[in-house]
Amino acid sequence: MGRALAVVAREQASALLRFVLVAVAVVMCVGTGNALAGTPGPRTPVWVTDSAHVLTPADRRHLSRMLSEYHRQTHHQIAILTIRTLGDETIQAYSLRSANQMGLGYKGLNNGILVTLAVKEGLARIELGIGMSRYISDADSKKILETQMLPAFSKRDFAGGFERGTRKLMAMGRAFVVKPQDLPADAGSAAH
Repeated sequence: MGRALAVVAREQASALLRFVLVAVAVVMCVGTGNALAGTPGPRTPVWVTDSAHVLTPADRRHLSRMLSEYHRQTHHQIAILTIRTLGDETIQAYSLRSANQMGLGYKGLNNGILVTLAVKEGLARIELGIGMSRYISDADSKKILETQMLPAFSKRDFAGGFERGTRKLMAMGRAFVVKPQDLPADAGSAAH
């Protein structure tokens, strides 16, 4: 009887694992479909992706609301991404690849920003779209990381670091506010 229960439990676990893998594959395809299709930006932006699980649900909601409101006001897209580890990739390569896959910013404007944190390595990066680099320099990004984000991250205050850093980025980005009439004609529902 015990052996039969173990077999049934193993079969149920196997079925559950297959279901989860299929669900993850579907989410990944939906989540990257817009970027791969070359659309101007995410139709339903995911402002905070906490794969490293360093933010509380309340922190994620707060940061998402803040970034969504900024997007509504400026049409700039800033996203936060946390990962456990980079593996064999550099933070620069991982961040750029992720920003491109997410499709941040509008086509022709390149006004997206991705803030990436790799927890195991203790590395962070601000990836600027070319359109934003006219208003926020690499030196500005480095200063924001060094003065606003990394000190908080070293104290495990991830939400505080992200909030202070992205608020600085938002303040600088307000020098370049995209008016609705200046959005690409094919911006679709990405422009909220």
